[in-house]
Amino acid sequence: MKNHILIYIKNNNYIKFLLIVLAIGAFMRFYGISNAENTDEYNEVMEALRVASGKFNYERWMKKGFQNILALEYGIYFIIGYLLNLFSSPMDFAEKIIRNMEPLFLIGRYTVATMGVISIAMIYALGKKIYNERVGLIAAILFSVTTVHVWTSHLVNTDVPLLFFFLLSLYYIVCFYSTGKLIHYILAAFLGAVAINIKLTGIGIGVIFIIAHIIRSHQSNKKITEYIFCREILYSVFAFIAGMVISNPPIVLGFSEFIKYNYSIYANVYDEIPYAIDGNAYYTYLALLYKEIGLSLFLLAALSILYAIYKRDNWDYIFIIFLVSIYLLLGSTDFLVQNRYLMTLIPVIFLLLICLASFKLRW
Repeated sequence: MKNHILIYIKNNNYIKFLLIVLAIGAFMRFYGISNAENTDEYNEVMEALRVASGKFNYERWMKKGFQNILALEYGIYFIIGYLLNLFSSPMDFAEKIIRNMEPLFLIGRYTVATMGVISIAMIYALGKKIYNERVGLIAAILFSVTTVHVWTSHLVNTDVPLLFFFLLSLYYIVCFYSTGKLIHYILAAFLGAVAINIKLTGIGIGVIFIIAHIIRSHQSNKKITEYIFCREILYSVFAFIAGMVISNPPIVLGFSEFIKYNYSIYANVYDEIPYAIDGNAYYTYLALLYKEIGLSLFLLAALSILYAIYKRDNWDYIFIIFLVSIYLLLGSTDFLVQNRYLMTLIPVIFLLLICLASFKLRW
């Protein structure tokens, strides 16, 4: 098996370049990770500690998916420390952690940075599967140096884990679109639920899932009723529920609180937060995207959307519907406007614009 992998890498220049991109991307995300600092980190770590201690906060449902992952890691950290006689009891663990929380922050940061590097590889895999290896590689290169992703990969935050599970779910959506296999439907729904549990902006994966399923069903000459009442959707619903529960077990006991909390997310209860420019979030997010990717890529992104409409490829349409839907959702509120909320949109934009560049340059 090892020899086959080495031969495959040796004979595939795209993989060689990808490994270089991943190495550079890893360096950019892990370098200086001990010196990173952000106010949101403390909230994530403390909430994870509460979960690890068995105290579920039914008044704060946001970002629970990643906090539960951290809680699991902290539990493993305690077990290993206990076996190595670093901690004599849970109380001893708590006392030592209170005096020095740095290990918990580093565990979270290394987890996020690792997810960030894997996300680069996932973008290559998606580009290759939907378009070709060249599109996937160049999109991965662009994303590897995207400042918002590099910066947030140094921090204990939910934006990078959200994208990680979003891309995993998207990969299996692409798989079920091409194969129709039930297992791909199940994995896509399960991982999509985890992404949404990590951050609600991950809801865009549901848009992609639904549109991809509708187009595939239409191509298979199914009746409209068969789009909904079919084995794939039934199992996907069960998988989605399983993903929600496994990534956030308290949802079973506090489902009504979970619904109320997410229903009220548009209530502005913050004092000092980033607001939209002149109260126009639609303009602000375009300005943030322009600032993030630069004038050339911004204009190329706009052209790529027009080209995608002209080209009439199914995946281009799916991506455009996704981009428009999430853009309208983000722009519907004029507070808590941040470039990090564009995280799931940027890889899709890169895939579309590289596809356009490949066509124009005849790559």
